[in-house]
Amino acid sequence: MQRLNAVGATVTRDSTTDLLLINDEYSASMVLSRCRETRAESLRWLIKIDEHIAPDITILVRMDLSNKQATDYFLFPIMDIDAPKLLLCEANGAYLDTYQFDDLNYFARLAARDRIEVPE
Repeated sequence: MQRLNAVGATVTRDSTTDLLLINDEYSASMVLSRCRETRAESLRWLIKIDEHIAPDITILVRMDLSNKQATDYFLFPIMDIDAPKLLLCEANGAYLDTYQFDDLNYFARLAARDRIEVPE
């Protein structure tokens, strides 16, 4: 919320659902996904999205192998989530990895507002 406020966005949080309303235009929620290692030493992240909340954007935070810090982020728009559960691998193909980011700078830039001057 602080990062969004810093770029000039207005953010309100629903205390019941933790859903963020950004600029009174779209909603977002954050989901943390713990890393699990398979027997073959591959990494997997299981994501469960609450269908009852249905945010416009789900911010998925994939945790590292130790589950102590974020490794990357996915910004999933509601229109591209086909199922309430996703199983992510280290590489997921263009359909999913298109939404992958190293940090949340892009998400913050989405909320930034610029003043438009109208010539007189």
